Amino acid sequence: MSRRTPRAGTPATRALEQARIPHTLHAYPHDPRARDRGLSYGQEAAQALDLDPARVFKTLVALVDGSLAVAVVPVSARLDLKALAAALGGKRAVMAETAAGCPDGDTVPDPGSRRTPAADGPDRD
Repeated sequence: MSRRTPRAGTPATRALEQARIPHTLHAYPHDPRARDRGLSYGQEAAQALDLDPARVFKTLVALVDGSLAVAVVPVSARLDLKALAAALGGKRAVMAETAAGCPDGDTVPDPGSRRTPAADGPDRD
């Protein structure tokens, strides 16, 4: 059995590189107690980097009518699942973590390994 070499970066950074879109990565020291203080990973990053949370984005994986989809929203906002479903021509969307039975904030298998519809657009707090 052959072993696959892990790809560097996240699905989002790999997509930026493949599309040759200029970007800058901003590293910060992760505080393992940030969640205890009520901060999401994105909110922690915005705070640590002294950035407006409306300008820091998170990628969320959802299921739209049973198919994986990716949404990009500011960390200061919540994903409107009805709007996501409508944007992708679907009827119903649920967070993939919920469908997979993962606790809030956990991740699901990398949807970047296959073609996955993505949506951006107006967000609602």
